[in-house]
Amino acid sequence: PVELHEWYVEIGWPADTPGDTEMYDDEILAISGKEKPIHPDTIFVSPVSDTIKIGATKTFTASVTPSEFEFPISWTSSDSTKAKVTAGNPATSATVEGLTEWENIKITAKSGAVEAFATIKVEKVAVTWVELNKTEVTLAPEATETLTATVKPNNATYKTVTWSTSDDSVATVENG
Repeated sequence: PVELHEWYVEIGWPADTPGDTEMYDDEILAISGKEKPIHPDTIFVSPVSDTIKIGATKTFTASVTPSEFEFPISWTSSDSTKAKVTAGNPATSATVEGLTEWENIKITAKSGAVEAFATIKVEKVAVTWVELNKTEVTLAPEATETLTATVKPNNATYKTVTWSTSDDSVATVENG
C-alpha cells in the first residue's frame, strides 16, 4: 500500500516536503489538484552572434525543448545603455536595438533554470557621402555664398561637417 502524505499547497511546492520530492510528486499533485509544470531542458538563441548598427533593430529567437515548456522566457541585455531588449509576443522572440557603439554585449534568454545567450556588437552608421545644395558657385570679389551640406545616410552616427578650401588665396570658407 502507498502511504499518502497531505500537504497544503497554495503556490508552488511545499517548503516542508521531505528529502527528494520526486517520489512524492504524483501524490502532491493529486492532493493539490495541480498539474506538474513542464520544465525546459534546453534553450538556444539564434543568431548566436550578430552586428547591429546604432538605431537599427534585429530580431533574436529562442528555441526551447521540450516545445510544451510552461515557463516564461525572459530576455535581458548585459548593458541596457548599449543595447535595448524588448521581448516579443510570443516571448520566444525579442527585438534588440543598438544604442551605443560597443562590443561583446550579451543578450540572454532564460526560461526556468536554463539560459542561453547571443553576443552582439553595436556599430556606428558610417557616412557614405555628403551632398551640397549647389554643385558650382561663381562669386565676385568680396561676395559671399552660403552652402548647405547634407550628410547621408540620414541616420549616420556622426554628422559633423568640416569645411575647407583647396586654395585660401582665392576663397575662404567659414562654417559653410
